[in-house]
Amino acid sequence: MNTIHQQKIAALVSEEHWTWAAYVLHVLGLFTLVTSIAGLIINYVKAGGSIEPKIDTHHRGMIRLFWIFSLLAVLAFVIVMIGVVGVALSVVQGATDAGLRDLDELVRLLVDSLMQNRGVLAAAAIAGVLAVLSWVWALFRLLVGMIRLAADKAY
Repeated sequence: MNTIHQQKIAALVSEEHWTWAAYVLHVLGLFTLVTSIAGLIINYVKAGGSIEPKIDTHHRGMIRLFWIFSLLAVLAFVIVMIGVVGVALSVVQGATDAGLRDLDELVRLLVDSLMQNRGVLAAAAIAGVLAVLSWVWALFRLLVGMIRLAADKAY
């Protein structure tokens, strides 16, 4: 009887270690995408197979967090790129129309283009704010999850 109890405790400790590893990989993944993908793989492998339901909530929470954060990051990136490409195309068009000869004219054209495309620039700025806020939100959720795991609570 004692051996079964020890095996259960060992299995639970192992599950908890894997969960901590996934959290650390996701936090590092906020700086490098590759580690977050490794954490996601751990989450998918370990989700649903835990002897402790609280551990499963952490894996499911990290999976959900990864996909929501990824969606927000891609959305922000697309909006920023639309703004950057829009301004760049405007500058190229103006440069070819004006037959620019020096850097001063190109800078002046860039400033004029930025002033004419303020809506696109504003959308890009909003997307940048969205990216920063989603990053902070993801970090906050990961830290809260880690605190809850340390307190032996569900996600």
